[in-house]
Parts: sequence; structure tokens; C-alpha cells
Amino acid sequence: MDARTRLIEKIKTLPIEEIYELLALLDEKRRQPRKAFIMEVQYEITGKTCRDFILDISEGGLFMETTKPFIVGQEIIFHLEPDDQKEPTSINGIIAWQGKHGFGVKFTKLNDHQRQTITNLIAGTE
Repeated sequence: MDARTRLIEKIKTLPIEEIYELLALLDEKRRQPRKAFIMEVQYEITGKTCRDFILDISEGGLFMETTKPFIVGQEIIFHLEPDDQKEPTSINGIIAWQGKHGFGVKFTKLNDHQRQTITNLIAGTE
């Protein structure tokens, strides 16, 4: 059996969540490198307020660790609270992919202040 056939057979046995995670990895079009980054953050989605942990971040998005089930394409608003800011910075995004251990977010509609906050977090200056 060739590699392609073996791979297809393996994929057929995976749970749907793991298939989506695999697809996200294969389709990854990240232009910016991710930085390991842990921060507890409050976010709003589908009218609910939640708290979970960001595990990595880039200029284009982040990975949120959670077992809560959400749907790809849902809009989300994060309230980042860097240490040196008096007020949280709200960041808009959409769920780009959902997996067993969390979801990936692509940032949307960023203004200059939001971009700078993310850049500072990545650089480790926030």
C-alpha cells in the first residue's frame, strides 16, 4: 500500500474534530510566526462572556485553549488586559478552526491601537 492510500485510510478512522485540526494544519497560511504566550483573557461570543487561556499569538491571530464547543466562522471579541494599560483593549476576530483542545482565531477589523497592543504583546513589552 502506498503512502497516500495509507494516509487516507488513517484519516477515515479519525474523529471529525481531529480531521478539522489536521485540515487546519495542512491549510495553514500563517504569514506571521506564532509566539508561545499564556494569558487568561475574557471574551464574548454568541452573547456569552467566557474566560480561558491564550496559548499562542501572532500578528494575525491566536490559539485559545478551551473545551467549549464553538463554530468556525463565529465572531468573537477578546478583552486583552496588558499590565501597563488601565483599560482593556478589545480585539475582534472570527473562529478560523475548532479542535478538541481549543480554537484558532483570525483577527479582523484591527485599528492602529489594537495592532500596537498585539505587537507589544508579541515583543514582550506589555
